[in-house]
Amino acid sequence: MVEQIGPLNVAILAVPEATASTIYGMFDLFSSPGRDFLFITSGAAGTPRMRPYVVAGDGSPFRAANGIWMRPDHSLADCPPPDIVCIPDFFVNPGESVAGQYDAEAAWLKR
Repeated sequence: MVEQIGPLNVAILAVPEATASTIYGMFDLFSSPGRDFLFITSGAAGTPRMRPYVVAGDGSPFRAANGIWMRPDHSLADCPPPDIVCIPDFFVNPGESVAGQYDAEAAWLKR
């Protein structure tokens, strides 16, 4: 078994076409490893094994697809190096092109 040095950085890539519940649900999910099981079984929270954060475009707040304000933790430019990147489900119209709409995100993912 490989010993983990510290928490894994988990970047959750947010775009306005995603819903807040999907983004924050992933945040909650990735916050629990190492922490919640011990809390449930012993009453004391364990050490988190993952460090999730929300990253989006220029890092400015935006309204998610369901109208809720999102406040990203980081922009694509100032995001800590992720160990894992998670891309939530988001709404796009199947009949419309998204060409050029996610160029910055695609370039960031390729780094």
